[in-house]
Amino acid sequence: MSQIKWRNFTNDLGQFSVEYPSQWQTQIGNRFTGEPPLTAESSNGNSLVPSWIQIKVFDNDDKTAEKWAQTEKKNLVDGEKDTKLIEPVTCEVYKIDNVQACSFVYATEEKGGRTSANLDLFVNDNGSQTHSIKYRTDAAIYDLETPVIQHLLNTYKLLKNVNIVAEANLVN
Repeated sequence: MSQIKWRNFTNDLGQFSVEYPSQWQTQIGNRFTGEPPLTAESSNGNSLVPSWIQIKVFDNDDKTAEKWAQTEKKNLVDGEKDTKLIEPVTCEVYKIDNVQACSFVYATEEKGGRTSANLDLFVNDNGSQTHSIKYRTDAAIYDLETPVIQHLLNTYKLLKNVNIVAEANLVN
């Protein structure tokens, strides 16, 4: 893998920051569009499934990261004939900004006969938000791409919104 240049991104609500490969195509969403804060993609040439990452932040509804991961696994994997669970839901593999994250890995048979490898990861911050990080790439290059997703997860910061606490104190 050639030397990767990284770009830092912080979402418009200041909930997280992350570094992603600067050559990837990005779509930046915000609170007004309803689009995910960050979607980034790399084409990998015509024969491979594109590498893709998508980050969403949403109210955790008092659910743990593990519960969100189990719900998502159920929705994406269970009962889908073209989808196979590779690693079951676990909260042992990843930490995001020193917070335990829950994840699972699955493979999907794509159009054209390619197989994609997918990592879905969930982590809760201390502001009652769940951060969802979804990563997909061609199964044939999953191992080659590991440094990319590893760097992304290592640089992901849960930005605690200090202003919320300050405003709450003013109200009381």
